[in-house]
Amino acid sequence: LMLLVTIFTMQGGLLAVAITDTIMCIGMVIAALFVYVVIIKDISTSQLLLELGKINQEIINPTSSEPYGKSIGSVYLVFIYALLFTTTLPYMSIRFLSFKDDIKLYKLAFYMVPIGIILSLIPMVGLYIRYKEPGLEVPDRAMAIFLSEYVHPAAGGLITLFILFAMLSTISSVLQSLASALSYDMYVSFFNKEPKNADFLNRISVTVITVWTMILTYLAPRGMLNQIAYIGTGGLISMFVGPTIIKAFVDANAKVCFWSMLTGFFVNIILVFNFDIGWVEAPILAGLAGSIVYFVLGYVLNGMSFKKKELSN
Repeated sequence: LMLLVTIFTMQGGLLAVAITDTIMCIGMVIAALFVYVVIIKDISTSQLLLELGKINQEIINPTSSEPYGKSIGSVYLVFIYALLFTTTLPYMSIRFLSFKDDIKLYKLAFYMVPIGIILSLIPMVGLYIRYKEPGLEVPDRAMAIFLSEYVHPAAGGLITLFILFAMLSTISSVLQSLASALSYDMYVSFFNKEPKNADFLNRISVTVITVWTMILTYLAPRGMLNQIAYIGTGGLISMFVGPTIIKAFVDANAKVCFWSMLTGFFVNIILVFNFDIGWVEAPILAGLAGSIVYFVLGYVLNGMSFKKKELSN
């Protein structure tokens, strides 16, 4: 799979990201509707909730939002987290570059809303398997059990294919953003000129990054990848809130961006490890801290002004 992704990304670039995103989205919408129909043919949604309440009342009437937070309302922070996740993470925001220049945001929203509602049906699989397999010890196996035991093998294989496209899309986006940052962007920063063979440079970078990542993944201790995911994703979100979002309101130089990013990253680590704050709340709070640093320093260094005509690094 990694070899396929690497070749696809090397040859396709942003087009590869756009193609995989399109196939993934269409496939997952069809799969979500199919999954929901399979479930309600067996048991209605209301009856399913009643049966789940008999197994564990916390499922239908929770007293907390764990693992998103201790407060019952913390689950709604997922909306903020998703917004920051989409707009600040390099391997997510790079997907916006694959849009056509004449795309209208209101048209985009018109398509996104119903798609988002349909895709929200997918977690019904977890509820259904909780009802069917109350003794299941590993919740992550719910989808695998559903596809192997409760749907036709052909349908299960097709849905699995769309899941693989989702993985391919994300990996392709990560490779694309890393390759661009570590090759093209660094070349321009160091030599202050455009590389003659930018495409070739990016393709070589994709190959090197893929091989190095595979080696590190193989050598990583058990459980370390989960920690990296929490710190890496949350850290990136908290680092880039200021330079990407607050930048629209306050101009700032490179030093302000750097201090804002450092603040967001380290506050996120402190909140996760020292205060046991959830992986959703910590990046939001850390991003807020980094944004305050960006806003205040940018405003002060601009001479108590939001905008400055000429900025110095």
